[in-house]
Amino acid sequence: MQSTGLKKYKKISNMSTTKLTPILHNWVQNLKSQPSLLREAIEEYGSPLNIHNLEPFYENVNKYNEVFSNLNIQGKAFFARKANRCLSLLTGTHQHNYGIDTASYHELKQSLDQGVSSHNLVVTAAVKPDQLLELAIKNDVLIIIDNQDEVQAISRLADGKKVNVGFRLSGFKFNGSKAYSRFGIDILDAKDFITEHLASHPNLIYKGLHFHLDGYDLDQRRSALSDCIALSRDLEGTEFIDIGGGLLMNYLQSEEEWEAFDKRLRQGISGKSEEVTYRNNGLGYELVNGQVTGKLKTYPYYNNLNKDNALQYILEGEIADQLRAAGIELRIEPGRSLLDQVGFTIAKVIHRKKDQNGDHHIGLEMNMTQMLSGSADFLLDPIVLYNNSENLEPVDVYFTGAYCLERDVLLKRKISLDRLPEVNDLVIFPNTAGYMMHFFESEAHQFPLAKNVFVENKNGVMEFSKDQLSDVRH
Repeated sequence: MQSTGLKKYKKISNMSTTKLTPILHNWVQNLKSQPSLLREAIEEYGSPLNIHNLEPFYENVNKYNEVFSNLNIQGKAFFARKANRCLSLLTGTHQHNYGIDTASYHELKQSLDQGVSSHNLVVTAAVKPDQLLELAIKNDVLIIIDNQDEVQAISRLADGKKVNVGFRLSGFKFNGSKAYSRFGIDILDAKDFITEHLASHPNLIYKGLHFHLDGYDLDQRRSALSDCIALSRDLEGTEFIDIGGGLLMNYLQSEEEWEAFDKRLRQGISGKSEEVTYRNNGLGYELVNGQVTGKLKTYPYYNNLNKDNALQYILEGEIADQLRAAGIELRIEPGRSLLDQVGFTIAKVIHRKKDQNGDHHIGLEMNMTQMLSGSADFLLDPIVLYNNSENLEPVDVYFTGAYCLERDVLLKRKISLDRLPEVNDLVIFPNTAGYMMHFFESEAHQFPLAKNVFVENKNGVMEFSKDQLSDVRH
């Protein structure tokens, strides 16, 4: 039987991975330096635990608002609520001048219950059941229309009441080709669609245009916005154009580390060096006839042009001039970038083991759905809070989760540590508030959902408070 004693673990002298050092906000650095406080929090709330702070959220909102102000255009950020389910993120809309983008009945209901005003709300849900539409209509919340059946449903449920609506568009041409989307009305058909349906449903009050592009190309967003401005000239009453989300953020300190990882990943896949991912997962790259093909299917974790600077890039010059001249408000719906530095996930080490390949697996009291998004991997170095400082032997490890699935490997990337974690050590996964904590979280095996807490510095003392949503079940 394999021993779990530290003396049995092989020392690794040549680390096979590359670092991806995360940016850490001051509040995270502060907590990281107080491991006893974090251990107390884990004991009280359980593992894993999502820890948040509102300060960077409002900083991110203000950065976007400053862009609008500096360009002298009307503008507003609507937080994409689906990115994080904590109710505490809804409480500052009036004071900090932002809105809430809701994608379901419960998201809208919770926002209204928290006192968010109707003018700070929008419904953009991919499917809009009667229950959602009725709630929006009753509370005078703007509804973004995606198709003809939604027009019919809104008109039927409104029963003559005036309803503020916008129209979602797609099919924008960029670099000589037309971008496909299953959402929205083709921009070539939009003028006729909008004018005809407004004429036949006079209770629908047209307010503006909306789009949400897949991917993160800023030039494509700029081009689509220009097309919408042109269309707005043929539509009387355009008050806003909403360009959705996808404004890049930057997770990492070093561009060199990001490029080095990409190079090492491709070398590992081609067999030119040791593998750097679990079972040599290419994260989008493939080896075909001895050649590495494809592209990385992860979020682009390093970006020089990000957040407010990305928005500035989209709007500057003639775009801002046209919006200003037309008196059109520019709206955005960030999720990830508004949550930059807002939260991290922390979990407890339960066991250590080696697999038949000699790889170290560190089992944590959490599962893969509690830190999971659509990206092929979450490419930030975790931080281990050790209980002691002995056995300083460097080691490469994989962090694994609690589901009875071979694929419950929390990070596919092999992580280099200066020593092997012990049972009850804590592992911090930085910057997980946006789309990582909640988007795919499940209760398989009847594991409870992770608790969510907010931390605040009160007279030099870090204090935790439980988010209201932590124990809510629908």
